[in-house]
Amino acid sequence: MPAPLRNFGGSRLVEWQQALALRLGCEAIVCIVEADGTEVRDLQRAAEQAGARFTAVRDAHKLLGMVTATDEIFVLAPGLVPDEAMLGAALQNQAIAAFPAADALPLGYERIDADHAWAGAMLVRADLVERLAGLPEGIDPVSTLLRIGLQAGTPRVDLPATLLEAGDWQLAPSQEALDARTIRLIQGRAAPAPYTAPGVAVAERIGARLARDLLGGRAARLPSPAALAFGSGALAAAILDWPTLSLALLFMMTVAASIGAVVDRVADLPLTPARDWLARAARYLVDPLLLVSLALAAPEVDGWQRIYLPLAMILALHLGRQLSEERWRASFADRVLLTLVFVPAAAFDFTQALAAGVTLLALVSLFKVAGRSD
Repeated sequence: MPAPLRNFGGSRLVEWQQALALRLGCEAIVCIVEADGTEVRDLQRAAEQAGARFTAVRDAHKLLGMVTATDEIFVLAPGLVPDEAMLGAALQNQAIAAFPAADALPLGYERIDADHAWAGAMLVRADLVERLAGLPEGIDPVSTLLRIGLQAGTPRVDLPATLLEAGDWQLAPSQEALDARTIRLIQGRAAPAPYTAPGVAVAERIGARLARDLLGGRAARLPSPAALAFGSGALAAAILDWPTLSLALLFMMTVAASIGAVVDRVADLPLTPARDWLARAARYLVDPLLLVSLALAAPEVDGWQRIYLPLAMILALHLGRQLSEERWRASFADRVLLTLVFVPAAAFDFTQALAAGVTLLALVSLFKVAGRSD
């Protein structure tokens, strides 16, 4: 399997490269290929959906006429997997990224002078493409553009060799190396909640593990719709006066929403950033649904009074999330644990008492915070 077509982050490596170029601001994609195929059509579809132009060419001379003198060309070597943050910082201006030759040459990087090797990425003036006109057909377009850029005096920006040593910058890596890199990216992007919010922490760690299997597939988008489905069921059960079932479904909603939040963050790795409104809806609807479920679960309380304690509890928890110490803020936002403890409370008819207890606990903790700040 050629390196550009190997799987990385749930997509082909060349698709990840294109998404990287789009995230860095490229407005047009030119892919140099030997033959048109499904992979090229998939690339074109993804680029056009992101609002960019896409062209596939077989010869470097086709680049002539595609750009203007005011454009810039961002070039990635085939099969390169760079560190995105380091790449963006290094190529804020026109430059050729380089590594020490002693470290990079054994890994297959191309030498550019006695002490340096090309890191596989560069940003150069577009008018340099015109110099391809006098060269024969069949040349290596990437290597040729590199030489033209060097001859034109494009500055070199040196990258630390530690990127190579840590495996954070790779050229045509094996599938095993790409799988290991994918896991590191998942771990870095997942960022599950701390165990001071035990319910969310467990759910999000489940999501991080599931992301490895779901990445790149349609199933990656299922948790958020599932959360909304559980929420709809919870509302229906509350209206039908089934409070235990309502809160159990609400608990499942919070678990699915927490899992979905992690899977969505990870699943966007190979894609241009696109926000999922289902995930936002699932997150914002939890508290209103909890309020309705708890209010309808207390028929012994008259009229609008049944909504008072649940509303006070939710407001106290939001206040605690804003005012408490940093390490405890996640605890106030842990709706997974909160909905879980209300399931037996609904079964034994003490939801109002539990809401009062949670409210009191939240307020006492805030008074302690206020005392320390004084």
